[in-house]
Order: sequence, then structure tokens, then C-alpha cells
Amino acid sequence: MPRPKNNSGLPVWRGDALRIHRLFRGWSCDQLAQQLGVGASTIRRWEHNVHEPDSLQVAQLASALAVPRTSFCKEAKIVS
Repeated sequence: MPRPKNNSGLPVWRGDALRIHRLFRGWSCDQLAQQLGVGASTIRRWEHNVHEPDSLQVAQLASALAVPRTSFCKEAKIVS
């Protein structure tokens, strides 16, 4: 059974992974936001799963943080 997709066409978005990669780089939300040309509040919303980046933004995040696009995804859990 395939995993559910989100707006970017990737499996479910994982905001905590974005935060971990950002902190590993030693960057603030402001610094990453500046790299992508978005506001720091946008980065915080992505990290807290309030919003998801689109496919272009995911590619930009992956490039800026030097990680594969799939590092921002996780397996969907089925809860019954």
C-alpha cells in the first residue's frame, strides 16, 4: 500500500526533521529563512507542522541544508 502524499508529492511532512537539520547546521530560523527568501515565521510554521512547504520549497530546503528531500518525511502511522 503506498504512503499518503502531501502537497509536495512527498510522503507525510516531518517538521521536526527540518528543525533538527537546521540546528545541526547551527542556523537560526532567520538564517534559514533568508537563504530561502521566506519569513522566519514560515520556517517556524513548517517546523511545527502548521503548514507544509510546496515541492519547490522542499527542494530549496534540501539544497540549503545539504540533505536529501526525503529526509523531511516519515512513515504514516495507521491509528485504529
